[in-house]
Amino acid sequence: IINLCGKTDLNELKNVFLTSKLVIAPDSGPTHMAAALETPVVGLYTALPPQYTGPFGQVDNCINAYPRALNIYFSKTTQQVPWRFRIKKDKMMEIITTDEVLDKVKEVLK
Repeated sequence: IINLCGKTDLNELKNVFLTSKLVIAPDSGPTHMAAALETPVVGLYTALPPQYTGPFGQVDNCINAYPRALNIYFSKTTQQVPWRFRIKKDKMMEIITTDEVLDKVKEVLK
């Protein structure tokens, strides 16, 4: 495991993804870049559902913690908010557990 957050430019990041077996990242440019390069992605989604903003062709590889975030921060369900309702709160990634990520990684790498 190598954490390269904030340590690469886009070209370097592309080259890393071309040789990676898997990329784990939140809803951000790197998930889309890795998916475009056909590198498996585990996307971490809390601000919006991956069905709307997930990496093309790999939405099923995403952890969708958006419903939990809605409940935690607003006591609402996905049916109670507009389809593009974005959550912006501190420490949202903490909603996703390490076990969830490890389970998804195992599933994607099978």
